[in-house]
Amino acid sequence: MIKERIKMIQNRMKEYDLNAYIIPSGDPHQSEYVSDYWMERAWASGFTGSMGTLVVTKEQAYLWVDGRYILQARNETESSGISVIESSQGDALPYLDWLKNHLCKGNRVGYNGKVFPLSSGVALRNTLKELDLKYLSHIDLVGELWKDRPSLIINSVFHLPMKFAGKSVSVKMNEVRELMKDQGASSYIISSLDDVAWLFNLRGSDIPHNPVATAYAMVAESEAMLFIHQEKIEPELRSDLENHSVTIKDYNAFSHVVHTLDSDETLYLDPVKTTDWLSNQIPSSVKKIFGSDLVQGLKTKKNPTEILNTSEAYRKDGVALVKFGHWLQETLKNHKVTEVEAAEKIQTFRKEQNDFVGPSFSTIAAFGGNGAMMHYRPDNKNPTYLEKGNFFLLDSGGQYFQGTTDITRTFPVGEITKEMKKEFTLVLKGLINLSTTKFLKGTTGANLDVIARLPLWQEGIDYKCGTGHGIGCFLGVHEGPQRLSPLSTSVALEESMFLTIEPGVYREKKYGIRLENTVVVKKVEENSSGVFYAFETFTYCPFSLDALDPSLLTSNETSWLNSYHEKVYELLSPSLTEEEKEYLKSMTKPIESKGSEPVDRVHIEKQ
Repeated sequence: MIKERIKMIQNRMKEYDLNAYIIPSGDPHQSEYVSDYWMERAWASGFTGSMGTLVVTKEQAYLWVDGRYILQARNETESSGISVIESSQGDALPYLDWLKNHLCKGNRVGYNGKVFPLSSGVALRNTLKELDLKYLSHIDLVGELWKDRPSLIINSVFHLPMKFAGKSVSVKMNEVRELMKDQGASSYIISSLDDVAWLFNLRGSDIPHNPVATAYAMVAESEAMLFIHQEKIEPELRSDLENHSVTIKDYNAFSHVVHTLDSDETLYLDPVKTTDWLSNQIPSSVKKIFGSDLVQGLKTKKNPTEILNTSEAYRKDGVALVKFGHWLQETLKNHKVTEVEAAEKIQTFRKEQNDFVGPSFSTIAAFGGNGAMMHYRPDNKNPTYLEKGNFFLLDSGGQYFQGTTDITRTFPVGEITKEMKKEFTLVLKGLINLSTTKFLKGTTGANLDVIARLPLWQEGIDYKCGTGHGIGCFLGVHEGPQRLSPLSTSVALEESMFLTIEPGVYREKKYGIRLENTVVVKKVEENSSGVFYAFETFTYCPFSLDALDPSLLTSNETSWLNSYHEKVYELLSPSLTEEEKEYLKSMTKPIESKGSEPVDRVHIEKQ
């Protein structure tokens, strides 16, 4: 089927006299996760991961993915004829050098500018300018060929109450206008769906697992406009937004409003989140200021209400995970369990929690070698059973009105080898070491990433991904700009930012180990040297003691783990049955310290 689709694209390329056609992963709002309607790259290639770029030439097709997806991409494109090429994580345009070496002067390159970021368009044209290429940015080959394409989702939206949002629309709007003033901008356009949702305290369900609605926004000095399908807005919500001086316009009117901006406007926009097509709608007389999205910078620093609510969301999530762990242990005594059954069961336990809305991403339930694929999804067509003697990796999360959760635990099934226990313990050491690090204000995630890797590096092991990502508050499970990654970044970690810490080991065709907690950045000290931050842990769920080699833990690490498990039992046990409490007690029993270092800064913050 994929071979046929590639051939269809190549035949249509002949009609446009194209030498190469580029198919990215995004939608008109540059969403990481997109609705089924916008899964153009997945339709054309068969690769279902959230990030990757397909380039089709007259003779061949090439798919660029980073190390997180390389195994998945190879599996999903097998027998398709597509060449899978590994790129470094964070390389937005890994195919540029390849195009430069394989295209000839005067060749024609096509792409759909409505889903192509402005930043990518600029980089493409600048890198290949000496080839004097012809760019056709209005061609949507996939749209022309995809006959059974799913319909666009147009669901209603709802207002997020103040008890969850923590700030009113008017307060947020004033903060945005202050930033606009600092930048010298009279207008500002917002394309990214999570930023629009946060600014207007709206939530929707247009993209699976992401509580956002398809919309654009424009903020000016004295007015704000929300561009959204009119049928999404109930009268009461419309009235509420109008009370905050928000004008609601039809979604399809956005490009016209941009196209008719006054010539004396100074427009602020993010070239990464604005499409190439949309930028071409802006009159040439309008002065443009390019920079990181203003709302993103505000959104990533959580207010006290969001922090408190997210803590409660993680408590609920911990209860669900413990119930799952107990169920898994008891069920495996007499029955076989498939990955799909396990994935469904964890969501069953989440649904029992108050204010649960849905999963925050497709659950990664991976046994054995499947765990080595970082973004693996279980499949009922080819079920994998949890057998004795290997690891079961469960990476899952929930959307609650209080917040967004993301947690990974790795469970041993039956007896595992000494080497497996060693690697599990090394991963846990990395998580503990970074969780207990104090750092100076101005430190970036790239500065800290190595701390989680050190126990693995000392044994000659590494993982092909970052150590952690930002996370939203009842929004995206991945949220920038902060991250823990070896990739260079100028983004410093700031107080009230959320991050995950998730080191791992991935043994191809053998097993995967990942342990993940979410933390918030807190100010802990200020002195003549400056301001110091540390991480406070939000996630409370036990780590499997059966997979642990205590002899590899230092006294500091042992004390941290015992304190952590003590807090886990304190927070979660009141919401469990007696049998589940006994299970949790066995999972959180203190272990004996084997290390010799003195115990100093090992403290689990009481909430």
